[in-house]
Amino acid sequence: MTFENPTPQEKESLQLFYLACRRLYSQGIVGKAPAQKSLDDVLCGFLGKSAWRPTHMSHSAAREILSGNKRGVQRAHGVLEDRLDRYSRTIRILEEPEVPFDKWWKFFRDHDATVVITCAEHNSGVKFKREDLIELPHDTDDMFVTSGFSLRIRVGKEIAWLRSRLSE
Repeated sequence: MTFENPTPQEKESLQLFYLACRRLYSQGIVGKAPAQKSLDDVLCGFLGKSAWRPTHMSHSAAREILSGNKRGVQRAHGVLEDRLDRYSRTIRILEEPEVPFDKWWKFFRDHDATVVITCAEHNSGVKFKREDLIELPHDTDDMFVTSGFSLRIRVGKEIAWLRSRLSE
């Protein structure tokens, strides 16, 4: 299974779930929030460690991690100018016209990407530009992946990568 290209069976199952959530919401059987949460939870469950994949990191977050305070950082949706927050992203999928799997899946994946920032930056509501951030390795490199509600930061891999990146 690859998340950029799910198998035909996975696509069919996810498409059926997408259609069911849309129908339940559009018919008023469930409200906006439960429909959004249901679709979001199933898709993130399917993605596993590739859900909420970080593509960038603020320089402050990198310094925080390198200082030994991994708990001082978090992943955030919607902090890049062209990315939506989780709720807005999934509501658009539910409310906009029905589309084939590949179209809504790409939209979901594009907006599921996160930025690693400090907790203080997250609470400030700041928006970032890509050129002001550190670009992280692609998720196929198995770095900075989801681990529970956080992300995996290992001394020999992610911290070593950050040290080499910031020393350039």
